[in-house]
Parts: sequence; structure tokens; C-alpha cells
Amino acid sequence: TRVGSRGGESRYGEFSCRRNAGYAGADGGSQASSLFRTTTVAAVPGVELAVPVVAATAFLTDASGEQLSVHGIDVTNPAVLGVYRSTADGPSDTDDELLFISQPDSILLTESFAARRGIARGDGLILDTPTGRHSFTVRGLLKPRGFARVHGGNLLVMDIGAAEVAFTRPGYVNRIDIVVAPTAELQRVHDGVLA
Repeated sequence: TRVGSRGGESRYGEFSCRRNAGYAGADGGSQASSLFRTTTVAAVPGVELAVPVVAATAFLTDASGEQLSVHGIDVTNPAVLGVYRSTADGPSDTDDELLFISQPDSILLTESFAARRGIARGDGLILDTPTGRHSFTVRGLLKPRGFARVHGGNLLVMDIGAAEVAFTRPGYVNRIDIVVAPTAELQRVHDGVLA
């Protein structure tokens, strides 16, 4: 479980207790139990937003074997996008948001990663995933601000449903990201989530 606030990166960190990571259960649980756990966390006082996430790792298929940190999120939820986009009030990260949402192979990469690898919008990218080799299409680039700066720029963002298929299994998410209200006490939110 990760926690952060819209007010500043100093409020973003990882809870030391891993009890809620993989919250669908050791046996994989169900989509209903994943939704229930997210709803339960969202009800904790001080939690502004609870975001189900498919967190995974993908590898380039070239000789480098370079890895990308994958974050599957609900790209149809404006509140969720506000947390992960390069800037809440800036231009779109994609040329066509409807196309991004409608195509399950759509991904966003950071500008820094794309520049380093010579990748442009519209390019295909083949990655090794836990469920095999998959082909993706780069629909947009994230500016190097906020969340897009983590993992040294080796970040891939995609729709949560597509991420479940490519990286876990349908209905299974393995992390909840939490946005803490600016006035909330972080330790109390931490204790409430782990209760």
C-alpha cells in the first residue's frame, strides 16, 4: 500500500507493513473482494482517494533486458488521472484519449525513457511480461514531473483492465495507492488503513 498527498511529494511513501499488498488475498481473491478492499480503505478517515493498481515489471525484449515499472490504473476516472498525469492543468499526455481508452494495447511512457530508446508516439513496443510476450502501442508520453519522475523514468502507465490481462489476471489487483487529505495526520491514516 502506498500513500501520498496532492499537496507535496513529502507525503508520499510506502507503508512499512505489507499486509495489504496483494489485497485480493493469497489465493487471488475475486474482483468483488478487490473492490471491497478498495472501498474499505477509501472509507478510512483522512483518505481522500484510494486507487486500485496493478503494479508489475516488464522487460524489453532486446539484448539490454531493461525493465519498466508498470502501473495499471483506471484511466476513465478523472480523479485517478489527476494523481498520475504529468500535470493536472496542462495539455493531454495523449493525442487521442478516446483511442487510448478503447485500445487495450495502449501505454504511456515517460518522455525521458522514450527519448533514450528512440521511441515516438504511435510506435509499437514488445515487452516480456509474467503472462508472456505482449505487443503494446505508445499512445502518449509523460512529462518528467510528479509521478513520472519515479523509477528513473522507466515507468509505463496503462489501463487497469488491460494490465490485469497482461500482468496478473482479470479481477486481480495487487496494490492500493492512497491520496491523503492535506489536513490529515499521516500516522493516523496509516494505522486506519492497516486496522
